[in-house]
Amino acid sequence: MAGGYYRVDLTDRISVLAMNSLYYDSLRDPNLAGDSGMMQMDWLKRQLRESSGRKFIILNHVYAGARYQTFSMWNDYAN
Repeated sequence: MAGGYYRVDLTDRISVLAMNSLYYDSLRDPNLAGDSGMMQMDWLKRQLRESSGRKFIILNHVYAGARYQTFSMWNDYAN
């Protein structure tokens, strides 16, 4: 579980992908994570590409493009 993101296979056809959205939090200094956020997105793409018909439930605590009133909760590069 390096990076705080991981996959759990529930059945032979359904998996959960848990994402660490703190890498993209607009209140967090993007330099703190280094390339971790981009590595996670590469991992996500690989999971989806190599799925062989598997269904995924994707979880994270702040979803992409989230806003609170007029405050953007993710950094622009992640959106």
